[in-house]
Amino acid sequence: MRTPWSIQFLRKYRQLLPLGSAIKLRSALIAERRHSLSFTDRTTLRLKRPFNTTVTLRPASNDIYTLDEIFFAEVYRPVIDRRPTIRTVIDLGANIGLASIYFLAQSPECRVFSIEPDARNYALLEMNLASHRQSTRAATVHAAFWEPEGPVSFVAPVEPGHVNQGAVGQERAGVQEMVPGLSMNTILQRSGFSSVDLLKVDIEGGERLLFQGDTGWLAKVKCMALEFHEDSRTTSRFDETMKANDFRIVSDEEHTVVAARD
Repeated sequence: MRTPWSIQFLRKYRQLLPLGSAIKLRSALIAERRHSLSFTDRTTLRLKRPFNTTVTLRPASNDIYTLDEIFFAEVYRPVIDRRPTIRTVIDLGANIGLASIYFLAQSPECRVFSIEPDARNYALLEMNLASHRQSTRAATVHAAFWEPEGPVSFVAPVEPGHVNQGAVGQERAGVQEMVPGLSMNTILQRSGFSSVDLLKVDIEGGERLLFQGDTGWLAKVKCMALEFHEDSRTTSRFDETMKANDFRIVSDEEHTVVAARD
C-alpha cells in the first residue's frame, strides 16, 4: 500500500523542522497547489538542523528546492569534507541565505560575507541572517559581482517563481534594476577577511567574468565551490586558471565543482 503524500512529507521534513513548522510548510504547499498562494507570500519556519534558527521563504517559489538542495542533498558537503573547519566564507549569489546558514552551522568561529543582487531575495537574506548579523558573524551586501566594476542592471527571471535565476548584465525579459557591480578585489576588501577559507559562487552566468582582469585575489582564497551555467566553465577558463594558481579540483559533481589548495 502506498504511503500517503502527507505522511511521506512529514517523515522527510521532521528531520529538519520541528513538527509545527513541518505542518506549516505542508499547509503552505497544499495552498500553492490550489493556487491560493502567490509567489511573494512568505512563511517562517524554525530549523532544528543544522542548528536552531528560523528561516523565511516563499513556498510557492523554488525556495523549497534550494532548501532541499542545501539541507537534504547537502550539495556543499564536499567542501565540508575537504575543510571541516571553515572560518571565513564569501557567498557570491547568496539568494535568501540558506547556504550561508549551512556554512555558519559548521563552526562557531565561522563568519560569512553574503552578496545578493536581487532586491526581493536580499530582503529575505537580511531577515534570515539577522541574528548572525547582530552577533557580527554575518554581513550582507545588496550588490553583484561584476568585472569591470560599476553599476550593472539586474534582470529578474522570466518565471516569477524561479527566484534563484535572476542575472546581471544580460538581455532578457523581466524587471530591471540597477545594482552596484563589485570586483573581487573590492569584495575581499569590504569583507575584512585577510584570507578566505571558502569562496562559494552561484551567480547565474556571471562566473564567466570571474577570472578576467587582475586575478591576484586568488592568492587569498583557499577553497572555491562554483556552480557553472551553460558554457561558463569553458569560457571562464576555470580549469586552466585553477591549475595556474595551484588549485586542484577535488570534487566535480553536477551541481557544484570544488577546487582547493593542497
